[in-house]
Amino acid sequence: MGLGYFMNVKEELSRSLCSEAPDKPVFVVVAYEDETARRQAMEICSQETENLGCELEFEISWWDFDQLRDTRLKHEATTVTLKARLVIVASRSGEELPAQVKHWLLDWMRSKGDKGINLAAAIGLREEEEVRQSAAHRYLQKVAGQFGVPYCESCYCVEAAPSRFSLDAILSRSSQETSTLEKILHNPVKLPNNGLRSG
Repeated sequence: MGLGYFMNVKEELSRSLCSEAPDKPVFVVVAYEDETARRQAMEICSQETENLGCELEFEISWWDFDQLRDTRLKHEATTVTLKARLVIVASRSGEELPAQVKHWLLDWMRSKGDKGINLAAAIGLREEEEVRQSAAHRYLQKVAGQFGVPYCESCYCVEAAPSRFSLDAILSRSSQETSTLEKILHNPVKLPNNGLRSG
């Protein structure tokens, strides 16, 4: 099935992104759980450029969840986020967000003043309903509401890698091993006789 996703983007955000300084890149901050979630956030930005119906470029600042454990880096991330137009939290699991991510979210939300920062989530679950049941979405929706931050969510699914113990994988390996065995049987190796003669 590969990567698939849909995004509910608020119409007012779409209009404002197209109307505000269209000749300048839109500054986006992405906090991501892992490399898969990071790639998905990149695809969302690319897709939204098409969906908005206007030419937009994105300048993106990337922050791994683990980086936010460091107090200095978390402070730096907060400062950078206050310059952003859009913040994306990309979580592959949709599970409860780590404490350091919640602290970072609260830090910039409390400091944003009247800055028009929007929040979006990219959560690695197959169905929209699963996303809305997830702990990550519920938390983001709650704090966004508390601080008056426009919020939208997305979901995506990742095709699981086939298990090496699945029937298809076992049959595939069996076929490869049989082919190798046939080559050995039909092409016997000639061994040296080390100078010995028979008879």
